[in-house]
Amino acid sequence: IACPVIHLSKIAWPRLAHTINDNEVRLSSDDTWVVFLADSNGVSGAVKELWSVPLTGGIPAKLNKALAKAASTVSDFQITPDNMRVVYRANADEAAEFELFSVPIAGGVSVKLNPTRTGGTVVAGQWRFGPDGARVVFLGSFKQDLPQHEADELYSVPIAGPNTMAVR
Repeated sequence: IACPVIHLSKIAWPRLAHTINDNEVRLSSDDTWVVFLADSNGVSGAVKELWSVPLTGGIPAKLNKALAKAASTVSDFQITPDNMRVVYRANADEAAEFELFSVPIAGGVSVKLNPTRTGGTVVAGQWRFGPDGARVVFLGSFKQDLPQHEADELYSVPIAGPNTMAVR
């Protein structure tokens, strides 16, 4: 079977210079989307933002919420098993506070998945999807008065975001 080669970076970036690293690119399991981290301003190691583009080409959609500080970045991401959403970790609001977000794969509003605390939010390590992909399970430290390693707790939250607070 002959398949055409599509040069996505030429289609997606006609006006911008971005650096895309090969270990930061994921293909959706239904082969319809490419999701990737790109260094803004074309400088390797600069602020990384999350993008998606249809595999057939088109205009890329920036998936992450606006990054509040110059040191803010998206650190990693996963595509949900149903290929409808992307879950990503970023320090979008505070440089030292990594939080977990969920966003539709085609673009839209990012929803914070973890509880909020003043003075440091940490989503530790990787996260996992439930068997049906409807929930995200993650380890987090959200208690201000304890050292991080003593405050880690396991959370489970709906993939589209909690109605109130993450369920422990």
